[in-house]
Amino acid sequence: MEAFCFASCELMKICQPHWDRLRKALDVRGIGHLGAKSSGEAMRNVVTELEGREAENDFDPMMACNNMIWSAGMRDIGLSIMANNEDGSEKCPICERAKMTEEAWIAGPADEALKIAKEKGLVP
Repeated sequence: MEAFCFASCELMKICQPHWDRLRKALDVRGIGHLGAKSSGEAMRNVVTELEGREAENDFDPMMACNNMIWSAGMRDIGLSIMANNEDGSEKCPICERAKMTEEAWIAGPADEALKIAKEKGLVP
């Protein structure tokens, strides 16, 4: 299971400019400090969650937002979102989704992550 997770996650990256904007949106909402501090830690957390061993206080707003964005991308665009562009570069679901504004893809998941963090009692 772990090898599959690591391999499949390599195909699902949000572009760096959108990743940076998402991180800033979470910081503005006061929840940027929650969650993994490195990509390795984030991957370990994903494996832990898949194995059903997650803790109540291990909420990671970046990964939660990443999952929301990719879920919406697959719903709205389809599995083709996981294929590389013709030039071999990876697709970003935010860049690929022309019908919605970029801000909806950043603010919506960031607001939802704040709501979850509040429900878990992690922030006031």
